[in-house]
Amino acid sequence: MVVRGESRPAAGPETGPAVFRSAAEGMRAATFRPEVLAEEMPAPQRIAPYAAALSAEVTVGDVDVATGRLILLHDPDGNDAWGTVHGLPGTFRLVAYARADIDVEHISDPLLGEVGWSWLLDALSGHGAEHVAAAGTVTRV
Repeated sequence: MVVRGESRPAAGPETGPAVFRSAAEGMRAATFRPEVLAEEMPAPQRIAPYAAALSAEVTVGDVDVATGRLILLHDPDGNDAWGTVHGLPGTFRLVAYARADIDVEHISDPLLGEVGWSWLLDALSGHGAEHVAAAGTVTRV
């Protein structure tokens, strides 16, 4: 199999419109709990004209208990799939991925997905994070 590099120049957090640069800088400047190690990672380049990404690991003691990613996407022209704001297509999307170990007795709980999703929405609300079209899934493996 042949893997090809991106043909367009990188459009990362140091480039792009001022509104994107400001949002990317805000994401990079976020304060995390002491057990969370977050660092910049390469962002996907085919999803949106501008993207920035962070990866994170949560370690308690010497045990890695969770991993995750935050991916900030920006399309100045808007993207209908990102919801609408004042009748116009959304220009930003923030994708969050989290993987965490859970106790074995919780894996079969039929409410696990609903509880996980409510934790995310409660955290957004509790930190004043405005959003237009929250969407996602909770998967257990």
